[in-house]
Amino acid sequence: MSADAVVLAAGVASGALARQVLPPGAVPPMLHGTGLAVTVKRANTGPRGRHVIRTPNRAGTCGLHVVPLAAEDEQYIGATNVISFDPAPGVHLGLAQTMMRQASEQVDQALAVAYVRRWMIGTRPIPLDCYPLIGPCSVPGLLFATGTYRDGFHSSPAIARHLAAVLLRGTAAERDSPFAHFAPERMPIETMSVPEAVDDTARHAADTMHDQGTRMPWWLDSTPLEEWARERIRTFYESLEDPVALPPEMVDPQFLDPAAIETRSVDLLRQYLRAARTHHGT
Repeated sequence: MSADAVVLAAGVASGALARQVLPPGAVPPMLHGTGLAVTVKRANTGPRGRHVIRTPNRAGTCGLHVVPLAAEDEQYIGATNVISFDPAPGVHLGLAQTMMRQASEQVDQALAVAYVRRWMIGTRPIPLDCYPLIGPCSVPGLLFATGTYRDGFHSSPAIARHLAAVLLRGTAAERDSPFAHFAPERMPIETMSVPEAVDDTARHAADTMHDQGTRMPWWLDSTPLEEWARERIRTFYESLEDPVALPPEMVDPQFLDPAAIETRSVDLLRQYLRAARTHHGT
């Protein structure tokens, strides 16, 4: 099968496909964000919420959300998020337990006795910088529409209009579009410096520890937790040799364990950064 143009929109598989036709370091690596959600049937006949309830996103936790479904007594509860270079074989049992405990503690105690009707496991396509890969690349006729993380469904109309314009008008449509920021062949987009990323990730880590059940004595605030995390985050960045500032969810909790600095994921990250700086001349 042949075509004048091909749109690469294969989700988490897009990274492996791109590596077959582009040189090392050309495109930010595509990571796997594995998540769990459940649908439940309420056991009681009391009132239930009619609106979506959602907690904030933080590194190490995806932002709990409870969504009413069409059936009067059913709700959707989600979602976990564990980011990795390699596909995960499933979802950690502890994460499933934590998500359901938080739903009953933070949203509605009645959910503790709801019946689980369906378990859903999926994988989000997440580029290293958490920004999508959209538009043409140096391979003629190859366009990317992937790496949308949590935003693919509601962004799809805008992405489709943009790609249609590029296919019909060529590079002129790409130059005139805000999507040009997300050109696939790029260094990771940095929105802060490495020291700022260390501090931001440490704050996220402390928030996540509280969210997961850590309790401090009444006479202490979160400062000790932030300092504990900050030291490990600095060690991680120092291990990268020539790092870029990464979003907090790329670091916490994957690399807070000192032993993680010797893992395959860190080796892959070092290899990518070396190749990317060589390819892009930075």
